[in-house]
Amino acid sequence: MRIRTRLLQRGTQIMEFGLVALLFIPLMMGSFVTGMNVIRSIQANHITRDMANQ
Repeated sequence: MRIRTRLLQRGTQIMEFGLVALLFIPLMMGSFVTGMNVIRSIQANHITRDMANQ
């Protein structure tokens, strides 16, 4: 009886992981893309400021 319960729980854990991964993977990718855009924005501001000072 315990073995069957563990097998059923294992299947449930895989399903839960899949559902959570569906939410967190796009969230992490969005954070990465946003961070890269912030870095580019800061670099553009520095370049513009440096050119204005010359």
